[in-house]
Amino acid sequence: MSALSPYATGALVTVLVASMARAFFGPPARQPRRGAARALLGGTALCYLAGAALVVLGGATLAGAILVVCGIEASCVGAWLVRGGRDDGEDGGGGSDGGEPPPWDWDAFDRARAAWRGRPHAGV
Repeated sequence: MSALSPYATGALVTVLVASMARAFFGPPARQPRRGAARALLGGTALCYLAGAALVVLGGATLAGAILVVCGIEASCVGAWLVRGGRDDGEDGGGGSDGGEPPPWDWDAFDRARAAWRGRPHAGV
């Protein structure tokens, strides 16, 4: 039997699903914060371990479940931070507006490929 009422359980599930949808499908953060995301994933692991320990060793089902929910929320924020917009210089040489990359220069590719023709192939 759950310590929460069916309405509270439904509200909690709704909040979790909404935050997961926002983290993975909503607009990303303005810029990625990989260090903060790693810290949040570490916090997620700690929340999971502490929650499991509370449930298994202490029999505190509600407190353990709340810690696991906090871990889920931390991982959602971490995923959102990782999805952040690209930093300058990290977008693979895209245009100055941050949009689509410039069109491929096929003539330069053909010139480079022609220069490779006489070279021996390296073994794999």
